[in-house]
Amino acid sequence: WVVKQLPEWIAPNLITFIGWLFVILSYLVMLRYDYTFQKDIPNWCFLFAGACVWIYSTLDAVDGKQARRTKSSSPLGQLFDHGCDSFSITFFVLALGQAAKLEGLEIFILFVACQSAFWSSNWT
Repeated sequence: WVVKQLPEWIAPNLITFIGWLFVILSYLVMLRYDYTFQKDIPNWCFLFAGACVWIYSTLDAVDGKQARRTKSSSPLGQLFDHGCDSFSITFFVLALGQAAKLEGLEIFILFVACQSAFWSSNWT
């Protein structure tokens, strides 16, 4: 349904990039309140982050459909999509660390685990 709401002139990579910007924006809002992982930040920041992740995941699901719809899919577009997904994991882990008040080593271990899972799933 969502892809049908988009005009055909919008490039799939632009959809991917806009979704990625929402991920960055969600973490920048958290970062404004605390960059040490020690302070409490307002609850609305986590609700905003959840909304941004939902927008990101929706746009991430739509970009491939838009590429097929406009017959503009390419290996470079797929690489860009997976590259943005890979960078997004970093911000997801940082947001989770902020929400759970994780320490530096715990965040690092979570980051390595998430990136390893992402890398191994995309290896195929």
